[in-house]
Parts: sequence; structure tokens; C-alpha cells
Amino acid sequence: MVHGPIKVITVEREFGSRGGEFAHDLAEHLGWRLLDSELVDGAARMAGVEPDLAAKFDERLDPWYYRYGKIFWQDPLYAAVPNGGEQIFDSERMVMLIRQEITDAANEGNCVLVGRGSACALAGKPGCFHIFVYATASTKREWFTHNYPKHTQHIE
Repeated sequence: MVHGPIKVITVEREFGSRGGEFAHDLAEHLGWRLLDSELVDGAARMAGVEPDLAAKFDERLDPWYYRYGKIFWQDPLYAAVPNGGEQIFDSERMVMLIRQEITDAANEGNCVLVGRGSACALAGKPGCFHIFVYATASTKREWFTHNYPKHTQHIE
């Protein structure tokens, strides 16, 4: 089997594993672009919304009642007004825009992508290498205690 050069590295991580820090160090070492929160900013630009609004939808699902209601909003039988081309900015649209950002970055190459389903979006794409960073329970506890000292009672 012939493999081409690696042009994209995706880093998925467990909460508290310091996977984001690992990705930053890796990108710096390689001299490549790091795309983490930049993916959210890019999605915000594409949607024409403020980055703060886009950040609220980052790696979150819309509530079940909202998703259920969308069925009726988008069904022409129930829609009150014809679709005027405007798109609602919600979690589903955010995922679509971030996936586009991931694909665009992968096509450019020489980048490290952090989370946000980048490994799934690029599964099977030649030139991509996927990493998953995990940590022991004690390492995650130590990280949580350091980053959220007021919430240490929630550990475990």
C-alpha cells in the first residue's frame, strides 16, 4: 500500500487531557497552522454572525424541543412564509459551517485541527493522520483542580 505525505493532523481529546496544548505544541513544532477556536471564528464569518454568538453554539446540541419544532418550520405544509433564502443560525448550521472550514483547511494542508469532529469529517481522506489524546483519571483531576479551583467539589 502506497501512502502519500501527511498534510493534515487531527487531534481529538478527552476533557482534561491537555490535548489542546499537545496540538498547539505539535503545530508549533511543525510550523503548521493550528485550527481550534479559529474554526468557530471562520464559521461565524461565513454565517455573518458575531464570533461570541457562534461560540455559544460550539460543540453543543440545540434543545430537543427546538429540533422537533424545526421539522414543522421547514415543512412546506406547515411553513407560514415561504423560505426567503435566510438561514437560521443554530447548532446544525454551525456544524455544517465548521465542517466546511475543516474541509477547506484540509485542502490547503499543513494544519493541525483540534476536535469539532475533524477526524470524522476527514476520515478516509488521503494525507490525514488522526490522533486521540487521553489521560489517566488522576491527571484529569489535577487539570480540573488547577483550572476550576472553585468547583473541586464536583470532581469524581
